[in-house]
Parts: sequence; C-alpha cells; structure tokens
Amino acid sequence: GFDFRTGEFTNTIRINVGEIDIDLPDGTRSQARHLWGITVSTEGGDFGAHASYLRADITVDSFDALFDGLRAFGPQGRELAARYEFEDERVEFFGLGARFDPGNWFLRGEAAYLESDTIIGDRHGWYVTGGVRVGAFTPYLTVARIQTDSETSDPGLSLVGLPPPVAARAAALNAALNTALGNAPAQKSLSAGLRWDFKRNLALKIQYDYLDLDEGSPGVLINEQPGFERGRNVSILSAMVNFVF
Repeated sequence: GFDFRTGEFTNTIRINVGEIDIDLPDGTRSQARHLWGITVSTEGGDFGAHASYLRADITVDSFDALFDGLRAFGPQGRELAARYEFEDERVEFFGLGARFDPGNWFLRGEAAYLESDTIIGDRHGWYVTGGVRVGAFTPYLTVARIQTDSETSDPGLSLVGLPPPVAARAAALNAALNTALGNAPAQKSLSAGLRWDFKRNLALKIQYDYLDLDEGSPGVLINEQPGFERGRNVSILSAMVNFVF
C-alpha cells in the first residue's frame, strides 16, 4: 500500500492478497482462495471516508453432506446442488463508510453489500452512529439494518411418485436446505449506550440493544434454544470494560 496527500487530506491505498484456511467447530474446514482486496481511504481534519472491495473463491465443507445427498436424486437434485453449492464459489464484498468528528460530538456510518451465488446468498446492511462527549462520558445512539436479498426458502426436491422411504429422505434434505437458507440474517436494530472513560486506559461501556427480527429470521443471533421464536423482538443489555492502548 501507499499514502499520498491531496491538499489537507491524507489518502491511503491498501491492496491485500492471500488465502485463508479455517477449521470449523464441526470438524469441517472453510477455505478462501485467490483472495484479493483493495481499500481506499481519505482522512483530513474532522472528516474521513473509506471504500473497500474484496473477492475470493470460497469453499465451505460443512454443506458437503447436503449437496451430495441432493445430487443422489438425479437431475433435479444436481440442479439444486449447482445452484447453492459452496465449492470454490466466488464471493464479493463492497463497503463504503464515512465519519465526521469535530471533537465534542461525532457521526459515522457504513454500508456494505455481500454477493455470492451460494447457499448464503446476497446480503446488504448499513448503520449510522452518533454521540456527544461530555467530559469523561459519551452517550451514543446507533440505528442499523441488515437484509438478505436472495431467496430464504426453496421448494426443493419434488416428492411426487417417490416410495415412502425415499420421499422421507428427500423431505429431510429439503428441510436441511431450507434451514440453511432460513438462517440468513434480517433485522432492524436500535442501540443506545454510554461510554465512561474512568481511567486513562480503561473505559466502561453499557449498551441496550433492541432487535426487530424480520419474519422467519433469527437475525444475527446464533445458537437458537428450544422455545425461541424467529421474527420476534429481542432486547439485550450488556456491559463491558475496554482496555485502550
């Protein structure tokens, strides 16, 4: 990467290339190959902005059993597997962000878009955060939205004319496919918080989050428990201490 100045602004261009291997908790692996990205940013006085692009060919092994099962059902299964498989598939990310911070208050926001011809589909999201600084205290408010732009369900394999044992297997594969598609995050959120810098390198942050989940979606929540209802409202109260270096 390199930096250059334009008037009062310092501009930075960063290029990243590489590959990633991640061992997942279920014993499978996620891989990113032919990964490259570019980030362009500018900073000057109270204002800053950045734009990012990243692309890679992604493989996620944890879906292999589902797609292998679908392919065993002939042409319709192979078509479904080809539509959603996660084997060396291109994934692209675009992001734009900006901030304005004159000192006593601040406003920042970001928008991002993820595009993929895989089971995770296409997604976009944005957030805007604003706050004021009053001595050691910083109250702030954040509004955010994340949506899935691709299908979150699929009719799957046709069960017509299949013997009962085979139909049961096809129905199980359809259910697994729709569970994966339905896990796509979609929600609106409103967060209110207070940061207290009570020591030179220590800050206490208390935050309340109100999540309005879209119908049928778990939002950004994971590890669903029995009795959890998708598409409902969720409130979260958290407190943490940040170490500032």
